[in-house]
Amino acid sequence: MINDIEKLKIRSSKYIKEFMQGCTIEEKIDTHYITIDIISRNAIVFKKANGNEIDRVDLILNSMWNKLFLDWNYLKLSNASWFSTHVGYTIKMFYFPCATPILTQYDENIRYIFDKVIYNGHELNAEHILSDIKFPDVYKIDFKCFQNKIEDTEGVYNTNINKLLSGEKSFSEVFVSLINNDSKLFASNEPEGYVFKYKNKIYQLINSSDVNRKIDKEKTSYEFLLSNFIKYCKLHAYTDKITQSYTKTVCNLFNDYIINNEKPTKFIENNIDIDSIENPNIGQKFDIGYEYIPDQVTKTLCQESELYKNIFKVLLANLRKGKDFTHCIYLTKKEVDEWNMIMKNIKIRTLYI
Repeated sequence: MINDIEKLKIRSSKYIKEFMQGCTIEEKIDTHYITIDIISRNAIVFKKANGNEIDRVDLILNSMWNKLFLDWNYLKLSNASWFSTHVGYTIKMFYFPCATPILTQYDENIRYIFDKVIYNGHELNAEHILSDIKFPDVYKIDFKCFQNKIEDTEGVYNTNINKLLSGEKSFSEVFVSLINNDSKLFASNEPEGYVFKYKNKIYQLINSSDVNRKIDKEKTSYEFLLSNFIKYCKLHAYTDKITQSYTKTVCNLFNDYIINNEKPTKFIENNIDIDSIENPNIGQKFDIGYEYIPDQVTKTLCQESELYKNIFKVLLANLRKGKDFTHCIYLTKKEVDEWNMIMKNIKIRTLYI
């Protein structure tokens, strides 16, 4: 668990001194953290920071993943011997699909910053392990670095401890003084913040309050759409459109719903704001990955209308997820039960994404 650096105030002065003198300092990277598991000489699995695999649904919902897949499948083919001798290894890294992936500005050419490599539960030196991979010049890569504290932590501690514990001075203000001005930074200007590690404790200092900004999705319009889709499914033989592929199933249901319901009635269009069912976004917004949609009619409908595209994204992201009535605003208990039944009928009959 990562705590705010201000939470150090609840610790003893002895612990604070040990932390100051023993901690390492890392730049907090403001982008997407990716794990690559090398399953076999021919297979690698990509995972997001939450541990979930990046699959075809993700590739459709956000085209930024396309570059990641193309890069690493090319590397796998062009470095076959390396991958065959590193089965079981896990690579953890930061991925930059653009220069400003979230809020912090980075060098526009940087693509990957490697954090660590793990094998059999042991953390290995990433720069040493990956040195034999032939990366094309267009892949600007680097390795996560950390700096030790300044020499005079004893003086910083003695000067500030009473002011810190009394609240006269903030921990953020004092710990900024531990950062060397000439330390290597990846951010073009000010980084998102810094991470301080000591033994198994991790604290962070955030430079900008903007990175903590939370965007709450406007759930009423989103659930209004789901409610209408549920009603439509009840009146039509939706199970006839379920195939072995989850993505193809969603395409079939979406096509039928748009062509035979939304197009003639304009029910959703006339009752909600199009943007209200778009996923909240911080940083650069990417389009959907059309090349991964397995149905031409679906592609055409999504390109025809921003509303249709947003509806497709909502259905694609949600038809494999159950709903919890206690977290709903518009959907009734009966509708939640009906949604979960639709989701289960799809889940038990689909074999792949």
